Amino acid sequence: MKQMSGIILAGGKSARMGCTKADLRLGERSLLEWVARALRSVFEEILIVASVPPLTTPGWARPITDEPDGLGPLAGLYAGLKVASAELNFVAACDIPFLRPRLVEGIIALAEGYEAVIPEGPDGLHPLCGAYSRACLGAIREALEAGQRRVVSFFPQVRVRIVSAEELRGFDPDLMSLLNVNTPADLKAAARAIGDSNLFPKS
Repeated sequence: MKQMSGIILAGGKSARMGCTKADLRLGERSLLEWVARALRSVFEEILIVASVPPLTTPGWARPITDEPDGLGPLAGLYAGLKVASAELNFVAACDIPFLRPRLVEGIIALAEGYEAVIPEGPDGLHPLCGAYSRACLGAIREALEAGQRRVVSFFPQVRVRIVSAEELRGFDPDLMSLLNVNTPADLKAAARAIGDSNLFPKS
């Protein structure tokens, strides 16, 4: 999978967190660094999409300017896919610090015949933890031109494979990959999870 790209959407201020999340510390790393390290174990090219590169952007990652700026994650997805060197890419938000490489590989493996592969957890779809083809660019551009900002807005125009929670557990039994850090309480819960030896066994 080294010929594919990992794209991290790291732009935008979180209303619930009260700040930009990418540089928030979780243990010894920022949220962005957790996600970037997971993706780098799978992909050679890592793209960080934001209007301004986060302070903790790794030196081996490639910063990409969010375009058009201020139009939310859909615009970030468009910017990342537009410059990615690979046809198929894995896209992740910067706020899923426990993303498992095995889940990334499992989702990518299901992409044949689809333009997008999206996990569905018990709480619903997670479109910012999925595989996207550059073939989505036209549909995304049309959605943006129509004033849409939600990532799922262009799904009716492409072939989408939804991966159920049951399927996902084959790659990530605890579904930790889908844990979003959206609030200060979520950040505290994630910090507690780091100390859970069952979730993060010592090696």
